[in-house]
Parts: sequence; structure tokens; C-alpha cells
Amino acid sequence: MKYTIYCDGGVYNNQIRWKRHAYLSLKIFDEDENLIDHTQDWEVGDKNTTNNQCEYMAIQAGLDKIPSLKNATELQIYSDSQLVVKQLSGEFRVKSEAIKVLYDKVKHDIAMFTIPITISWITRDTIHSILGH
Repeated sequence: MKYTIYCDGGVYNNQIRWKRHAYLSLKIFDEDENLIDHTQDWEVGDKNTTNNQCEYMAIQAGLDKIPSLKNATELQIYSDSQLVVKQLSGEFRVKSEAIKVLYDKVKHDIAMFTIPITISWITRDTIHSILGH
């Protein structure tokens, strides 16, 4: 069965509490477009976590869910981060040491699965409408 994961991560400033938040959000659908999982975590990382680190954390959170997906034969992951998608495809290189750690973990985990995994870019508007934020 083919599964699709839509994931997003980022950082926002809460003007009311004067606090910076890093978050990740993802939804997993099966090939019949049934919602299998919806995960949101509004407290990832620390005060120095960047948007790009959150994007990698969101993809990693999706990869961590793969073992629980029944009869998975293929996985499509969508992200609105062109940088992350192009780094993972090998089109861009990773310059930041903080990102390299996350990149290496994602690449390692992708290589551990025996099913095809594709990571593609999707517009921010589309992913926000799917994830509901």
C-alpha cells in the first residue's frame, strides 16, 4: 500500500508570551486518502532551532511512523522546504553542521527501509491547507 506524508516544520514568535516556538506538523494518508495519523508538536528543539532544522525534524517524525504503517509498499513525502528537498536529493549540499546531523539521520533512516521513498516539494499554501495551519 502506498502512503503519503505531508510534513512541515518551522519557528514562530508568540507575541503574547514573548516566547519563540519551534514546531512540526504532519499528516499521513493511505492510498485511498484516508487519514492515518495527524501529529503536531509545538515544542520541538530549543530557542536556537531554525526553520530548516524543524523541517528535517518533521520529515524524521514521518519516517519514525513508517514501521506502524500496515503493508507499506511505497512512501511519498511532501515538504514545503525547497532547501531540504534539494539537499536530500543531492542537488544542494549541506553546509551547516547543525543541519548535517539531521540530514545524516534522515538519509540513514531512508536507506534502512526496503520500500521506495520519494521526497518532493509542495507549495506552502498547499501544505498549509492540508495540515490546517
